[in-house]
Amino acid sequence: MYQLATYAPGGFYRWLGSMAMDRKGGIGIGYSFGGDPNYPGQRFAARMANDPNGQLTFHESVLAEGQGSQTGSLRWEDYTNIVVDPSDDCTFWFVGNYLKSGAASSTTRIGSFVLPGCK
Repeated sequence: MYQLATYAPGGFYRWLGSMAMDRKGGIGIGYSFGGDPNYPGQRFAARMANDPNGQLTFHESVLAEGQGSQTGSLRWEDYTNIVVDPSDDCTFWFVGNYLKSGAASSTTRIGSFVLPGCK
């Protein structure tokens, strides 16, 4: 467990994590986020290959702020994923779900980022 660590700034919940590595060894992690007073949404963090082990030095960024709570189901929209684009092996693509205010079903958000020095 070379990179074993816990990431929980602010004491809120993070679950359904997905991780990928770019061609320079940088790691991107996307996950669901929530905890009172935050509705469930999607966030991501990252680290460069040479950063200290067990740390995400590119602090948490928001992909989608949740705007409501899920009702009528016991299963969260657990279809998050992060991948590296094969066309450049640098661009991280992250997809996750969240609820808009008053919505009966979730909305999907897709975003991308590149770590410095990869392109």
